[in-house]
Amino acid sequence: MIIALAVRLLVRRPHQRRRARTGLQAYGIGLLHGMGGSAGVGVLLLASIPNHVEALAALVLFAFFTAVSMAMASTSFGFALSRGPVLRSYLTVAPAMGVLSLAFGVWYALGALSAVPYVF
Repeated sequence: MIIALAVRLLVRRPHQRRRARTGLQAYGIGLLHGMGGSAGVGVLLLASIPNHVEALAALVLFAFFTAVSMAMASTSFGFALSRGPVLRSYLTVAPAMGVLSLAFGVWYALGALSAVPYVF
């Protein structure tokens, strides 16, 4: 997913249409991001609670408040990025961010396949 989003950023940047994402696209990206970032914590939460009813309640609360906090953070970040000077700076560094994201995604995928050494 990191590689796909990086390629999308790099391909979209030369076209300069500055078309905003639809709400559905933003939701899809956020959903994938949330699943990747929170799934491990959710599994640990479920594993630590022996009672199934309590575990389900904890998972529902965890998922709901994770969604609320991510929505608030995304809204704040999006608002800041869409303002004049910050937007101009972002448009300047977007290609570098795309290249770095692409390199990281390729390195991460190769690491998962044990094709590159684990550095950290």
